[in-house]
Amino acid sequence: MSQPQHPYRHGCPICHITKTRLPFCIHRKHQRIIAMMALFRYERDLIEHLAGELGDLTQDFAEPQRHGIAAILAHHLAEADHYLGKLGRLLNKAT
Repeated sequence: MSQPQHPYRHGCPICHITKTRLPFCIHRKHQRIIAMMALFRYERDLIEHLAGELGDLTQDFAEPQRHGIAAILAHHLAEADHYLGKLGRLLNKAT
């Protein structure tokens, strides 16, 4: 049996350059990075929404509990921003 052929053996659908020697097309890599960035943006928006909802719900909690919840949400927001920055730099290097 023959080996499976790379789907872009006859050329990249984006740049139309034949890339028979590369294991993958660079544009597929770009698409993966962009998809991951969209996922982190969604996560960031969701965390911000939850922070607003929890702000209303936590008014009955004691101050240390409110502070702990805020710290956890801030940590997750910072983490999402960190990965968005890394993915953005990776995307710039790949182009």
